[in-house]
Parts: sequence; structure tokens; C-alpha cells
Amino acid sequence: MYRDESDIIDDVIDKIQGILTQELFDKIEDRIIFAISVESIECWILPLQDIDPEGKKWKINCESHLQRALNRKGVKYFKNYDTYKKLVKGYKRKNNIEKYIDSNVSFSRFIRSLPVVG
Repeated sequence: MYRDESDIIDDVIDKIQGILTQELFDKIEDRIIFAISVESIECWILPLQDIDPEGKKWKINCESHLQRALNRKGVKYFKNYDTYKKLVKGYKRKNNIEKYIDSNVSFSRFIRSLPVVG
């Protein structure tokens, strides 16, 4: 059975909130930002590789797609901090966030949940 990604995110948030006491949650609620990747975090990174001009919304096998895209560019892919830090660097630019915000439901929910600064 297929479940809507937004419903899954809501269920995860509800579960986390349920683990905390209401008193604790009320104290820290304004300091919590939920970054819940329903599929895999590679689905958030994949659009930065510019391998899909039609704007496909990546949902499955994102790690494999990412690995192939990087191999074609001659970039070694390792699941470690340094690799991911390099791969997400493009999101430091606001225009990339705006360009790819709708490429993935969970990425979109995360970005739209961030407080607006300035």
C-alpha cells in the first residue's frame, strides 16, 4: 500500500513528540527542526548533480542514481561525512534551493519548515 510522503513525515513527527513529555516538548519546540528524509538523503542530494533536465522527482534508488552520476563525472562516492559535505555544498546558494525545492516532498517540507531569517 502506498502512503503519501507528507503523511509519513507527520507520523514520524507525532511519534517523536509522543516520546517526549509535553512539558519538555513545549520547552524545546521552538528549537526543533525536523529533517525527515522519507526515501533516503541521497534523494535530496541528487538534484544538485543536474542529471535530470525534465525535473524528475526522485523517490527510489536515489543512492544508485547518485553513485552512477558521480561515476560519470569521475567522482568517487563514499558514504562518509567528507563526501556528503562536498555533495551538499551547492545548497549553500539560495538559487539552488529555490531551483530544487520541489524535487522531493521531504526536502520541500524541510526547507519550508525553516525559519525565515532577515
